Amino acid sequence: MRDNSHQMSLADLIRERLRVTGQKPNAASKRAGLNRDYIGDLLEVFDDEELPDPNPRRDTLVKLAKGLECTAQYLVEDSAPQSSDEAEWLYLYRTLPDNERQRAKNVVVALLPSLKSDSEKPRTKRAQKKSS
Repeated sequence: MRDNSHQMSLADLIRERLRVTGQKPNAASKRAGLNRDYIGDLLEVFDDEELPDPNPRRDTLVKLAKGLECTAQYLVEDSAPQSSDEAEWLYLYRTLPDNERQRAKNVVVALLPSLKSDSEKPRTKRAQKKSS
């Protein structure tokens, strides 16, 4: 039942994130809002050659990602992990109601004037005088 492809298994990805974050399985489980033994028990099932690999539900993967300071996408797709800050921002954004997402985006864009095109940037009085 093991996947012998070159991609890392979910168990390997979990172990890697535990190593990178310096966490023990029970601490990461607790941080994820799961039973404190969840990650340790999950890894034991992965290690048992007689059992099929577990397939955690989507909501559980989202919680796991939070506890492991990565994204659920990383755990599913074996892509490069985002930083814990990026993962937290993404998590917060995704938990917003749809009608609040645009407002949140507008706030962030307002804080990052470098994202605005030159025509949208407010001109300083000095720049206005030079162009006159």
